[in-house]
Order: sequence, then C-alpha cells, then structure tokens
Amino acid sequence: MSMIHATVRKGRVETDQPVPFAEGTRLTISPEAEAVPACEANWKDTPEAIEAWLKWLDSLEPLEFTEEEKVALEKDRAERKAWEKEHFNERAERLEKLWQ
Repeated sequence: MSMIHATVRKGRVETDQPVPFAEGTRLTISPEAEAVPACEANWKDTPEAIEAWLKWLDSLEPLEFTEEEKVALEKDRAERKAWEKEHFNERAERLEKLWQ
C-alpha cells in the first residue's frame, strides 16, 4: 500500500499530490511524528520547537460567531445557569454525603 502526505486545513485533509487509490477506498489517517505531542511532558523547548509552535499558532483562524450563533450560545448559557441553580442543593447534598 502506498503512503501519501497530506495536511489538514479547515477540517479537511488535503493531499500533497493526487492519490493512487480508487474512488471509495477507506483510509486510516494518523499524524506524523512532527505533530504537536498531546502530553506536555513530551513538548520540546528548543528554539526550533518553539518556532514551530508559534508558526502553528499563527496558522489558526479566529473563531467568529454569526449573530444567530451568538444568540443561541447566550440562550444555552442562560439555560445551563438556570439548571445549575435549580440543582445546586441536591448536588451539594450528594457531595456532602460522600464526605460523611
């Protein structure tokens, strides 16, 4: 099986060159070793690693919400807040029982 190289941009996988696979071929994709390690203990602090991190950070696009999304987000926050207030005492009692 052939190996291909690709980059993820805006949630899509873009290959570096045309792929040698038939249409509909299922693929398993994993990041290359140069990808940012998930565990902070594995992070490197060399000047090159810091430069690579900053380059990646600068490549991120800002998260922008439409007015409709902002309204929906605020509505969800208000509903969650109301739920938290409504259930606070019962949750506090359950926690208190754990410590008795």
